[in-house]
Amino acid sequence: MGEIGALRLLGTLCQFADLAQEQGLELMSDFLTLRPLWDKDRRLPILAPLFALLALRNLHGHVQGGDRQKKLREALGTFTLDATAMKTGWGLALDKVYDEIAASLHGVCDLIVAASH
Repeated sequence: MGEIGALRLLGTLCQFADLAQEQGLELMSDFLTLRPLWDKDRRLPILAPLFALLALRNLHGHVQGGDRQKKLREALGTFTLDATAMKTGWGLALDKVYDEIAASLHGVCDLIVAASH
């Protein structure tokens, strides 16, 4: 079995927590009921900033050519940022990224706690 990665594992946990809330079930005690209902492709907007930050981090070493620009636009778009507008500096853009990452992490925590009661 391959390595899953911390962010993907968090995403899977959040998918189950969201499903538990949707079904009116408890995340841990009802896990065996939730497991067959799980959809690995379920997308949660609360996680978008975390995956976009990972995409930005991976751009330099893992993405080549024109695909790099596309991935950059997509990741920055998650934060409603445009690289051309940042020519004078990235300070305000980073503030926005930090704020959205913090909100995402708080949302993840709230989701998991709510699904565990």
